[in-house]
Amino acid sequence: MMGRLKRVRLSLSVLKASSRPRGEEMMRHLWKKHIWSHWVAVHAMKEESKDTVSSRPLIVYTTAAVSLTYLHYYGQAGFFVKAFGKYLKGNSYFDLYAQLFWSASCLLGYVLIPCLIIAVLPGEKIRDYGLSIKGFFRHLWIYAILFAGVFPFIFMSSFTNRFLSVYPFYYLSWRSGVEFLIFETAYLLQFFALEFFFRGFLLFGVVRYIGVYAIPAMVVPYCMIHFKAKPFPETLAAIIAGLVLGTLALRTRSIWPGVLIHCSVALSMDLLSMMHKGWFAGW
Repeated sequence: MMGRLKRVRLSLSVLKASSRPRGEEMMRHLWKKHIWSHWVAVHAMKEESKDTVSSRPLIVYTTAAVSLTYLHYYGQAGFFVKAFGKYLKGNSYFDLYAQLFWSASCLLGYVLIPCLIIAVLPGEKIRDYGLSIKGFFRHLWIYAILFAGVFPFIFMSSFTNRFLSVYPFYYLSWRSGVEFLIFETAYLLQFFALEFFFRGFLLFGVVRYIGVYAIPAMVVPYCMIHFKAKPFPETLAAIIAGLVLGTLALRTRSIWPGVLIHCSVALSMDLLSMMHKGWFAGW
């Protein structure tokens, strides 16, 4: 009996010893295949001739700083309320106007200002900043998997009071389907602006000069814009999302799949919140 027990223990110890390297080997394989290989490919986009000091990254990052500063102080719905509240007091669509102002400000700060800079830079074309749709459908399955992985967490969170108190941002969406449609259109346009700025301008504008390091450099401000209004878990998730979407944007040379997944997540959050609140019945 004792001999059999020893043999069992010996077999278990051998099994654990043999499985540990296999597990580590598998993790290394997955890391190299699905993450590291992509970063190596992205870093290959860095041109050897760009080792010398260039003004291009300085221009891109300075422009980004100006745009982010403008949006923080003058592009929020809160600024609209303070600036125009006394003139539009009592208007039943005042809150909708505030949301539309925020969306328009994002288009100005995230898209128009960077595009003006790109337009005056020699040899630069706006379409080269992730606006190409070439290969869009070929890589769409990757983003479908990402959305499928995120949606269960969205669904579970949609039952919490915190979630229901935040979404949708336009809290009068229950009044009519037309108002909801107007708000959502502006809201989704804001995500295009966001993706163009972070996954387009901040990546394609400097990747030729600093290679793969353009991705973490982009993630820092992307994470910080979540500080004011987003809860801690969502801000942490933004770091991971920034790394993943940044890598995929450079590998596919397109921001459109990122726009699609961002819009899909946002729209599903709003629809789930309204469904739980019973707002659709009010239309």
